[in-house]
Amino acid sequence: MSVLTKSDSVVVSGQTPLFGTVTTQGSKNSALPLLASLPLFDEVEIANCPDLTDIHVMVDTLKYLGATGSFSDGVVKLNLRNIMNRPISEEFTNKLRASSLFLGSLLARFGEARVGMPGGCVIGSRPLDIHLNGFKSLGAEVDKGAGNITVTSNGLEGQFTLPLPSVGATQNLIYASVFSPSEVKLHNIAIEPEIFELVDFLNAAGANITFENPKTLTIRGVKRLNPIQFNVQPDRIEAFTLLVAGVATKGSVKVTHCRPEHLTAPLQALEAMGAKVEVGDDWIEASYIGPLKGIQVETGFYPAFPTDCQQQISILMALAETPSILSEKVFNSRFRHLDELRNMGAEIKINDNSAVIQRSENERGMIGCKVDSYDLRGAASMIIAGMVSEGVTTVQSLRYLYRGYEEFIEKLNRLGAEISYR
Repeated sequence: MSVLTKSDSVVVSGQTPLFGTVTTQGSKNSALPLLASLPLFDEVEIANCPDLTDIHVMVDTLKYLGATGSFSDGVVKLNLRNIMNRPISEEFTNKLRASSLFLGSLLARFGEARVGMPGGCVIGSRPLDIHLNGFKSLGAEVDKGAGNITVTSNGLEGQFTLPLPSVGATQNLIYASVFSPSEVKLHNIAIEPEIFELVDFLNAAGANITFENPKTLTIRGVKRLNPIQFNVQPDRIEAFTLLVAGVATKGSVKVTHCRPEHLTAPLQALEAMGAKVEVGDDWIEASYIGPLKGIQVETGFYPAFPTDCQQQISILMALAETPSILSEKVFNSRFRHLDELRNMGAEIKINDNSAVIQRSENERGMIGCKVDSYDLRGAASMIIAGMVSEGVTTVQSLRYLYRGYEEFIEKLNRLGAEISYR
C-alpha cells in the first residue's frame, strides 16, 4: 500500500509482546535537508530515502522548480540543470516545515529566494528568526510580508553566532554560504548527526566546509558542485521508537542497520528504566527483563536526550512502578499526547513544560479506547500505547505517522503486533 493512500486510522489489539529483528529505514531528518540542498546541484542521486509523505512533498517542490527525474524504490534521481527561481508558495510550505530550507539553497544559486511561511507538525513555536538574522548578519536583505519571506544577496560572507544551536538555521546558513565569494564562519551550530551528514554530502560534491571544533565551521566558497551519488544514513528516531515498542510490550526487539552512537542518551534512559540494552557495530537490541523504574528526562539539543524521542519514552514512564519526570526544553507544545494517555488511564500532572507521569492506579493498567494523533512522533507513541493497553485501541489521524515512518504498522505486525487498518 502506498504511503499516499494508506488509511488514516488503525485498530490496535493490546497486550501482545513484540519479538524479533527489524531493519531501520533511511533517516527522514537527514533526507529532507539533503533534498532541500539540491538547488545547489545540476544532477544528483540519493539512495535509501524513506517512502514518506514529507519526502514526496520535497520532490514535488523540486519538480515545481523545474527539476526532472523520479523517486522510486528509495532512490531520488533528479536533473536540476534547468531549475528556475520560482516563489515556493504556501501550497507546498503549509505541508512541510522543511520547505523553509529552500531559502538558503535558492539564495545561493540565484541570489534571491522567496518562500511561503512554513507548516508541518504543530509541536510549538518554531520561528525562523535565527535563520533570518543569520542571513542579515552575513550580508543578505530580508523582507517578510503577505505570508512570504524574501531573501536577497550578492553573496554571503562574515561570521555569525547562533543564539541557540538550531538545526534548521544551521542547515539553511550552510546552503546559503556554499558559493560565498570569500568565506563564512558559523559559531554555536547544531551538532546533530544530520548536520555532519549534510556536510559530508556537500563536501563529497566539491564544497569546502571544515570544522574548527564541533560547534564552529568555516565555509569557503566554491564555484560549483559536482554530480553525486549518496546514501542516506539510518533513522535514529525510528530505531529508538521500535526499541521502545519492544520494551513497552514486555518483549525484545533487535534493530539492525543503525548507528548506536547516535542514540547514546536515549539508550542510557532505557537502561536506567530497567531495560536490557545490547549494542553492536550496527545493531541495538532492547529487552524487557522486569518491572520498569521511573526516571527523570530533560530534552535538549544533541547530544542531550532528543525531543523527537520524548513522546516514546513517555509511554514507558506510564508503565513504570515509580513516577517519572519529563521536561520538554526544545518545543513548547509537545505534550498533547499526554491527554490521550490520561484518557487511557495513566496518571499525569503537567506544569508548563514538565510532567510527572506514573502508571494507572487501576490494577488493570491502561485501557484501550479511541485516541487521536497530534503530530508525527505522537502518532507512533499512541500506537505503542495501544499495544500495551487492555482491549482495543483505535488510533486516528495517522496522516502524521506517514510523514516520518515507512511501513511502521507492517514492521510492528511482523514482530507480533495485531494492528489492522480501518
